[in-house]
Amino acid sequence: MTSIPSGARPPSARIHRPTTRPPWRRVAASLVAFSLLAVLTISLASAANAKGSGARAASAPRVYTPTAGGPVTLGGVVNLAKLPTIPAGTKTTAPPPPQVDPLTPAQRQAYWNSRKATPGAPTVTPGAHTTTTSGLSPSFVGGGVNPLLVKSVDGLDSAQTATTAAPNPAIAVDLSYVMEGVDGGIAIYSAASGAKLYGPYSPASFFAPVHHATYFFTNPQLYYDVMRDRWIVAYLEYSSFTPISYLDVAVSQTTSPTQPTPGGQYNIYQFATNFAPLNGVRSQCTYPTLGVDYWAIYFTCINDRGGAFVGNTQIAINKGPMLSGATTNLWTLNDAMTTNPDRIYPSGQPAFRLSPAIEEGIQDAEFFVSVDSGYGTASQNLGVCAWKNMSTAATTMPSISCLNHNLTGAYYKDPPPARQPGGPNTIATGYGMKQVYYKAGRLFLALPTALDIKEGPGDGIWWMEVQPVFDFLPDPTTIYTVLDTQISLFFYGTMDTYMPTLIGTDEDDLALVFNSSGPSMYPGIGMVGRKASDRPGIMDGGSGAFVTVASGAHVQTSGAWGGYSSCAIALNSVTRGTIWCAAEYVGSVGEPGWNTRLFSFRTE
Repeated sequence: MTSIPSGARPPSARIHRPTTRPPWRRVAASLVAFSLLAVLTISLASAANAKGSGARAASAPRVYTPTAGGPVTLGGVVNLAKLPTIPAGTKTTAPPPPQVDPLTPAQRQAYWNSRKATPGAPTVTPGAHTTTTSGLSPSFVGGGVNPLLVKSVDGLDSAQTATTAAPNPAIAVDLSYVMEGVDGGIAIYSAASGAKLYGPYSPASFFAPVHHATYFFTNPQLYYDVMRDRWIVAYLEYSSFTPISYLDVAVSQTTSPTQPTPGGQYNIYQFATNFAPLNGVRSQCTYPTLGVDYWAIYFTCINDRGGAFVGNTQIAINKGPMLSGATTNLWTLNDAMTTNPDRIYPSGQPAFRLSPAIEEGIQDAEFFVSVDSGYGTASQNLGVCAWKNMSTAATTMPSISCLNHNLTGAYYKDPPPARQPGGPNTIATGYGMKQVYYKAGRLFLALPTALDIKEGPGDGIWWMEVQPVFDFLPDPTTIYTVLDTQISLFFYGTMDTYMPTLIGTDEDDLALVFNSSGPSMYPGIGMVGRKASDRPGIMDGGSGAFVTVASGAHVQTSGAWGGYSSCAIALNSVTRGTIWCAAEYVGSVGEPGWNTRLFSFRTE
């Protein structure tokens, strides 16, 4: 039976007008009209049923007005071909970048203690990863249940970049080149052979036109903009002497990242990150993440004021002018992304982990997502913000709406430090998402979580594919709800899995890249995948097998594990795209150093 929502006209209330048409035409017209009304009625009824069945968000949509920033002028141009490479044997001691925590040290320690005291039994969660032989789909290229690993080569390491600071690897790729960025360097490789072609260059020389003396660089973010055929390089520039940081952003002038003749030219911009000052006390950005769509470059920031976490900022930078080195403008929005509202905080608290999405093509909106990670509590919350009307953001204020959504069956918790043979168990696994993709109308994201298993607390990964939906009545610019396409918990027995990146293709094939370690495994890199035709929530065909990309070689003692890993798709009309990733592991470089691995695979 079809229900009719309040205010909808029932079929019997149709208005009939006199007509001189022949009876058969009158009947045909009535049938067509009835069919159209039935379709509308069913659509409205479905929407009404969705509202009553839990599809509605945990909070009503909220509409926000951003703050205009700028104008921001070109800081200079750098010629990559003229940059000096980092001399072999150089040693640089960079202070750690600003670190903030929404919990006090005592609260954080109490949380860790509570995790150690209650190992418990395996958590039974809908969609949890299990080892089974049912549902296998050995249909990837090469006949496996996981994507085919095509290339795997060592990337930059602490010896090449002259720093032992955590690398935070980032990657960008087209069909010919692979660019890797770490805290201490940038290098360019051949996509065909994996051989290093250019670099490593120090971020200080790359951003020389805007670099401040005594400042250091961290948290690289890279992207090859296939929509505009440009390379985007971004770093956070920070100082240990003053609480001021900057977002340095470079956009190539051509499609090539190198062009040794006449030289790879990059337009350099710098953006101050004093987004949350109070009573004359400046704030600074930490933990920036990058998003891109056709119209703009996006960032999120965790705001640090006086060493304390004070909120978050969403940033949109008009991309068009940056392609030619012209003056650009930006929009910012503070604290719109919140934790799930509760009795103590009816409006929620500012989200501590959030990321913008990487989007290709001209999409309906630019999406930002957040989770409640960092607060030491279990949560199902997923925050989603949508920035609309970005095509006119140079002159017109964007339309922004946000909501909080309860993920189906997904209770995530702050992950403890990862384990390794003999300890110390000090590998910081980070909180929240590292990279978010939006493809085919869906957001792909993954985050680490604490597990309770028989052998003691460990780390697993929640991965999810969700669909943001707009409200076609009454306002098509307002996000209405989020639909859970598939959500699953991924883990392997006594092994910890962390630092995840989930990437999807237009065909909805997925790959999950992660770090792994445990009582009998040094920190390495693994990868699994799923075909769109696999049962929902299943990785590796349910086989329990994963691809070992790089095996760890020794204990990691510094605890300074990077906060990022990343993947990118080299679009190709023949192979539907090769995916390249960059991740950290402990390889040939001894402590306190580190290695990175660059690797590619195919998901078709």
